Amino acid sequence: MRDYFIFFNKKERYCLDKKKISRMKSYSLLWIIIPLSIMLSVVACFMCVSMSRRKRSVSLHQKSPNVSNGPIMIPLHTDSNGILLAYVTYNGSNILVCVDSGSDYMVLANRDCSGCDMDMGSLVSPSRFYKEKDGYDVLHYGTQQDNVKFEKIPISFKGYPMDGDNSKQMKSVVYNLRSAITMDRSGSSNYNIMGIGKSNSENSLYRQLPYDYYMIMLSDTTGGLLMYNDGDSVHESLEDSMIYVPSLSNTMYSVSPLSVRIGMQQYTGYKLIIDTGSNMLTLPSELFNSYGQMKNKGIVIHLTGDLSLNLKDHHLNLNGQSLVDHNTIENYSDKIIIGSLYFKNMAIAFERNRIGFSSISQLPRNIRI
Repeated sequence: MRDYFIFFNKKERYCLDKKKISRMKSYSLLWIIIPLSIMLSVVACFMCVSMSRRKRSVSLHQKSPNVSNGPIMIPLHTDSNGILLAYVTYNGSNILVCVDSGSDYMVLANRDCSGCDMDMGSLVSPSRFYKEKDGYDVLHYGTQQDNVKFEKIPISFKGYPMDGDNSKQMKSVVYNLRSAITMDRSGSSNYNIMGIGKSNSENSLYRQLPYDYYMIMLSDTTGGLLMYNDGDSVHESLEDSMIYVPSLSNTMYSVSPLSVRIGMQQYTGYKLIIDTGSNMLTLPSELFNSYGQMKNKGIVIHLTGDLSLNLKDHHLNLNGQSLVDHNTIENYSDKIIIGSLYFKNMAIAFERNRIGFSSISQLPRNIRI
């Protein structure tokens, strides 16, 4: 008995044997396979494009855990001079910088800089700088003079996120910053600089970095630089632990004390500058001479009714009795300048229109070195 199959087309119904249907199947399958293969090719093409885009987005997403746009705490340490240092990174190279509240530029040594301390790290600047022998900008930092060229370069800051991430894993933020590349350096000091001072210059970090405020915390030899913004939760938690004083200057973080007392003698009309790029106490002539006569009586700087700064043995205390050690120099202005050696166990917040002071023990538990 012969086997029969039923084959349908749009018009007629046939009853065919296996041989006939086999031939017809071949032709019919071609009409099915060809369009189907075209459709599959198109789908595969779209899938490749989609997967390619997805891979790119996944790649970007995989990098995001190493980037923090919120508040970040950068580790600090002091060198043998008591200067506060932090690491920044350029093109994979770590560079030590002095964190300086008394200046406003990022200043980094070029690899072929004449007079620069290469142990602090350096970078390779564009070759065109070597051809431009004229037109350098000159920057002065105390006894240090740098001849520089400004260039926008990617700088990486590495620190601990302070936005509720409890992983304790360091993360990085990278910004293209107009930086001063030092081509030659002279003077008795020799530092790369991270200036956190306020300035409206297009080259200032204050204008370029997306952070409103900075806070420096320091124990005996280690500390942290907290970079944060108005409205961050970390800023809100600081409000109750800091004592704030209005800031005066556009660049240097200065305040106007109510009075300065040396022994029983009180003085008024002076300004106080917090300069983390210095390691000394600098006093105007009148105060310096009075201190020289009564150095065992101490110096107390009254900033508000609730806040007095007392200086002792490279130590700045809040509302305590103390003495000033020998690391004091004279200047011929109306400014008292307190350097980094006096900031032990202190936290100092540099904000837009004010400066905050606190002892480390009074800071919120989530903000520690």
